[in-house]
Amino acid sequence: METREYFEKVMQDYNQNRKGRSLRKYCKEEAVDYDWLIEFKKSYRSNQLQPDENKKLDEGEFIALTVEENFVPEKLNDINFGD
Repeated sequence: METREYFEKVMQDYNQNRKGRSLRKYCKEEAVDYDWLIEFKKSYRSNQLQPDENKKLDEGEFIALTVEENFVPEKLNDINFGD
């Protein structure tokens, strides 16, 4: 099994069978190398989220967004609240 496939399988199994356990506790009980999993997760995430405007996300995937600054309108009358 390829490394990426193994990582995805472990994460899928964890999400389906977490039963209130943390990832660390799940790894300990299921004999998965937690340190390797965390390191691979960091590189996996950065490889998966490369900017590509034409890429379509699979169902259930998301791109994390961050707010750089807050937008506050000068006049509340300029906002259409759907009325």
